[in-house]
Amino acid sequence: MLQTINANNVVMLTPAEDADVCEHVYIIEGDLILESEKETVKLGKNDFFSFSNIKNTILMRCNVPVTFIYVTSKPMFNRVKMYFSNLDELIKKVDEKDHYTKTHCEHVTNYAIAISRNMKCSTSIVEKLALSALFHDVGKCYIPDHILQKPDKLTPEESKAIYKHPIHSKELVEPNFGEEIANIVLCHHERLNGSGYPQGIFGDQIPLESRIIAVADSFDAITTKRPYNSPKNFKDAVEELLGMPDLYDMRAVRALKKLVDSGEIYKLCNNHVNIITSGEEEDNK
Repeated sequence: MLQTINANNVVMLTPAEDADVCEHVYIIEGDLILESEKETVKLGKNDFFSFSNIKNTILMRCNVPVTFIYVTSKPMFNRVKMYFSNLDELIKKVDEKDHYTKTHCEHVTNYAIAISRNMKCSTSIVEKLALSALFHDVGKCYIPDHILQKPDKLTPEESKAIYKHPIHSKELVEPNFGEEIANIVLCHHERLNGSGYPQGIFGDQIPLESRIIAVADSFDAITTKRPYNSPKNFKDAVEELLGMPDLYDMRAVRALKKLVDSGEIYKLCNNHVNIITSGEEEDNK
């Protein structure tokens, strides 16, 4: 089967339920980077690889369009389920109301995954981050348009409406992805000193994944032009976050600083994340 992955895409391959499935990939055009917890391999035109019984998540990253022949002993990849598509549609609806949100969710997902990998988090944490970060703001579909699009400072009542979006996101995510993912989404605006929302919890009461998303979320907000915000460059944004240890997990901020200092952060800005699960088929179009 001939397959294409568009430029600036990141595809997450997760372990198959069927250990007997065997896959073969032959690259016709383009470059493909495979990243696991232990190593990174760059492959190009005419390269060939095969694998079976994946134990951990593998990232397939491409900066240019990649065309390859894909052969499997059983249909293997598909979109994560219909509910994934349904939530993606909600993000698109939010995007119609506020163009910032969809791109913001993609940026936060890329940043959060990169931060977690730099922190050497487990595969389980990376997988949970990928889902929760991508849908962390889906609850904004319930926020009135005039509030989302308001160029001026929000009134106290309007702020209360915004503060409810993590609750709305949790309610949308939980039936499809479960309580743990939903709780990560719920807590992404909590802060270490208890000054966050919607629960006002603090410290280790906040899931690690939520603390990582909080750093990625704030970093993207600081560096993105908004009607009420003059964006800062990446280095200044990281320095600002480093100056707030009472709010943010410094392990995540230091990991982000490494990405900025190395220049890797600039490669992440245009990436799009697709989460692929084994046992189903993905057309990558």
